[in-house]
Parts: sequence; C-alpha cells; structure tokens
Amino acid sequence: MQCSSSKAVIIVAGGVGKRMGGDLPKQYHLLCSKPILVRTLEAVHKSVPDAKIVLVIAREMFDFWKKMCKEYDCRIEHTLAEAGKERFFSVLSGLNALENQEIDLVAVHDGVRCFVNQEIFDSCFCAAKEFGASVCACKSIESVRYQNNAVNRDDVYLVQTPQCFKYDILKKAYATPYKDSFTDDASVVEAIGGKIHIVEGNRNNIKITTPLDFKIAEFFINEREY
Repeated sequence: MQCSSSKAVIIVAGGVGKRMGGDLPKQYHLLCSKPILVRTLEAVHKSVPDAKIVLVIAREMFDFWKKMCKEYDCRIEHTLAEAGKERFFSVLSGLNALENQEIDLVAVHDGVRCFVNQEIFDSCFCAAKEFGASVCACKSIESVRYQNNAVNRDDVYLVQTPQCFKYDILKKAYATPYKDSFTDDASVVEAIGGKIHIVEGNRNNIKITTPLDFKIAEFFINEREY
C-alpha cells in the first residue's frame, strides 16, 4: 500500500557515536565494506524513491561525507543540513532545508537504521496521511518493570524510526521551544496536542548503537541481501 502524496525523509545522523568507541562517529563506520550511513541512504531511497532526502550531519563532516560518497559511488540525490547540539535542533535544521518545497508528508529516520524497508515506510506514511502522525514500533518481548513495579508488556512499545507526519503538523510542532522531555519527534508533536498512531515495526530494523548491534548487523548482511 503506497501513498501518492509528495514526501520527504529527514535522515538524522549528527551523533558522535561514543558508545561504539573510537574517534569516528558510528554512522561512518564500515559495515561489511560499506559505511553505515551510505547503507541507510540507499535503503531510504530504495524504500521511497520519489522522496526528497535531507541528510543532517555535523558541519565539520560535510567534506568528509562528500568524499565518502565519491569513494563508495553513492549518487543518490540529497541535501545536506547542519546538525544541532540536540536531536530536536537537527530535525528543525532538516525541516528548514525543506522550506518552500511542495511537501505533504515527512518522515524522520535515524542514520544508523540501515535495515529499514519499503513496507515500513509505506505503512508509516499511509498512517500519517490518515491520522496526521505515526511511528513504527514493536511490542516488548521482555518482561518490563517501571520503578521496580511490574508492567504489562503488552502495553509497552519499543519505538523505532521512521516516524512520519503531515508536514504542516511537524512544522508547527518544531516551532515550539525545546524541552528536555523531547526524546523523539512523536514527543514533540504530542506536546502540541497531537495524537500518535502506532504501526507495526520490524525487529530487524535495529539501531546500530553498540558493538553488539554491529555484530548483529554484520550477521544480517551476511545472511541476507541488503
């Protein structure tokens, strides 16, 4: 199921990657001979080939990224935007890069989720078109406790990206002042009274954050074609 609306995807990749170790941010690490961020850009373009893509990275990495694209023959059209100190300001920078363009729906996606697919994007975009805001998420398969009290795990969702919105809704949300409670784009939209629709995520759509995640990602690539 695809939506005919005009779309944009903001890929947020401004993090410093401290949990992976080393000096180079994790999104630029090679994963089976190709940088993670190149893989993510390719996965997004394959999933939503008609979307405008904005890649948000640290300003000091602009030249490095351009050289990386040449080295790995990445020719996917995209716009660069400067990352901010917090994710909130990085997404705001990505939205500003879309100013004066004809956009109906916009998705925000993590730069280190390179196993996203078309099915996930289609589900999120269509839900956003109908409900205004959607996130992909998986129900917890672990037992859950909150402040040492048992919680019904059927009520707990592990949120992923993409998170998709009607463009006007996300623009309005990001016009509000920043708060520490803004952990993702959905929380920003909720702060202006928006309601979030949850669509089924994919457990393979992992966020490569730790060395263990990296090993899992290598397994996915070695066992399947990505």
